[in-house]
Amino acid sequence: MDQFTEPIQTACEKKKIEYKGCFDCQGALTKSLHDAVQKKLNLSDEAWGDMVKQMTGSPKEEDVAKAKAFTREVLG
Repeated sequence: MDQFTEPIQTACEKKKIEYKGCFDCQGALTKSLHDAVQKKLNLSDEAWGDMVKQMTGSPKEEDVAKAKAFTREVLG
């Protein structure tokens, strides 16, 4: 996430915008992107299979509840 949030944090600093954090939640990946993402991440078939299992059914109810709590916190 650091590679993703660092440019956002830098832009916020330049524009004097308070950066309140980032919510990270694993979502399901469309099947048509599987090969490209596996290749980009340089994962073995076994490691990729584990990642796909983790993504399946996401976001879960717990993830949605955490996203709502984060949003309430950020919006105050």
